[in-house]
Amino acid sequence: MRSLSSWIPNLNAGLSALVLVLLMSGIAVSGKYLFWLIRFLSKIAPQLGIIGGLALYLAPIALIAILHHILQLYFDRRLPIIRSQGLEPVAGWFPTLMSWWEGLYGWLVMALATVMGNVVLILIFAQSQAILNPLDAIAQPSDLTIPLLLRAVWLVVAAYLYQFESHVRQHLIAVGMRQTPETPDNPF
Repeated sequence: MRSLSSWIPNLNAGLSALVLVLLMSGIAVSGKYLFWLIRFLSKIAPQLGIIGGLALYLAPIALIAILHHILQLYFDRRLPIIRSQGLEPVAGWFPTLMSWWEGLYGWLVMALATVMGNVVLILIFAQSQAILNPLDAIAQPSDLTIPLLLRAVWLVVAAYLYQFESHVRQHLIAVGMRQTPETPDNPF
């Protein structure tokens, strides 16, 4: 029987979630200004507004991939001992496949954690008017319960999603190590 402690998010999952929360805060602040620019462009040419909206919606993937690649470059040069065995150092300035995967997965974590955070808030504060317009609750410094609870739920859900990804990676590595070169690959 597997230990339940393996499903408690480890330090790496918690730090990944925390970095993603900080990055998401920066994206939200800059996205607000970019949204107004896209809205202005959509009045001039609706096609530009649609393309700009899609680009703004998918921009976190590229931002996370670039940030992951830069961190990998830094850690490969400063702390090469923490690199996984069998992996070569990251080279070049263009993000690698794993950086793009981290960007896509980070974007998915942001979306799922936001949905789950809102579901928990709806279940807890079903009768509250502040849940219908959370921006009003944020603007009132006297009642910061909802935004803080949303961030806490968001952080916990994100940490569990990163822990889940860690378990999937460990499983794939274990399966890959069990295959020997003599074993023919199954084409189906």
